[in-house]
Amino acid sequence: MKSNRKINLLKLISLFIILLFLTIYISACSNGDSSSSDDSQVLYTLPQDHRFHYDEKYQNTNYMEWLYFTGIVNDTVSNNLYGYQVNIFMVYSEEIGDFGYKTDIAISDVSGDKYYFNSFITLNDPTLTTENGETIWTYSDDGIYIRHNETSDIWEVSTNSQQTGENGFQIDVTLTNTRKNYLPETINGIIDMGECSLGNIDNMLGLSYYYTHPCMTTTGQLQIGSSSIDIKGSTWFDHQWGNFQQCPSNWDWFSLRFDDGSELMLFNFNKEGDNEEPVPEKRVATYFASDGSVKYWNGASAFSLTPMRDYLSPSVNKTFRIEWLLETPVGDFYVKPYIDEQVAIDEEDPYYEGIMEVRSGSADGPVVGKGYLETSFSN
Repeated sequence: MKSNRKINLLKLISLFIILLFLTIYISACSNGDSSSSDDSQVLYTLPQDHRFHYDEKYQNTNYMEWLYFTGIVNDTVSNNLYGYQVNIFMVYSEEIGDFGYKTDIAISDVSGDKYYFNSFITLNDPTLTTENGETIWTYSDDGIYIRHNETSDIWEVSTNSQQTGENGFQIDVTLTNTRKNYLPETINGIIDMGECSLGNIDNMLGLSYYYTHPCMTTTGQLQIGSSSIDIKGSTWFDHQWGNFQQCPSNWDWFSLRFDDGSELMLFNFNKEGDNEEPVPEKRVATYFASDGSVKYWNGASAFSLTPMRDYLSPSVNKTFRIEWLLETPVGDFYVKPYIDEQVAIDEEDPYYEGIMEVRSGSADGPVVGKGYLETSFSN
């Protein structure tokens, strides 16, 4: 009996040490610098969570979900640079008592110095089928087709701008998971989307689940007018969902993709309105190292950012901040657009989303990568 009590005591001590270690580790992670190579399988159920979510707690007007693809690709013949964007937004309408969808698509033609954009409402719900023993999730409607083979983890994304002539464009790409993986954008996989967040995962008010694949291998074709361009490169995939429209806010989002094979995500929030008052305690930074490890920072000390140039868009008569100096834990970077006019002309709320050049330290520093900027603040 004494021997059993001794063994049980040792087990309790061991358990206490493990719990103490976890408490210290989680506390350290929540206060800034942390490192982890775990992927989103720890926090989410994949591939199921790649799909849209229809839970009862999301059936309210605070709900928002999006699948977000921003690709940086080159012409396989001329090496000309392009950016592309494909987003599907899902929201809940209490008026019709159901979910609805909106799609934004765009191409940034760097050598042609031109930006193409269109947006349309889509109505069909996704389907889930089995083909030759493989599970297939498909979203298809006028202007867009997304097919995810959940067994092989291959995404096929096709869009048609539904425009004709020289302004018409199409995106047809295949995305494969050959490097890195789906990774949480915070240490717990959930992000506060504004200052009014209640921090309650039971109702997700003001909160969003958020994971990323920062570098999906990309091949396919772009079509601009009558020109077809074979392309290859990499795509950043984002997936967010939650009742975060509870906290309306403006934000500045950066995905920097460095030439050394690493990536950096920065998320900065501002209070909604024209005063541009920041909410620095909500800032999030995530660094995906080239060796696959991940580091997280959050709060006012995560990074600092300084807008360096404003741009008045003639298409919407609004001003956006499009050049930035970013001071981060992994270096200082200057980002500026390859094309100034990259404005998504949303009828209710236009926003800026475009391909950026990334330089080290200053506007005349060496080029160290490329990236995407999304900023919803304008005046």
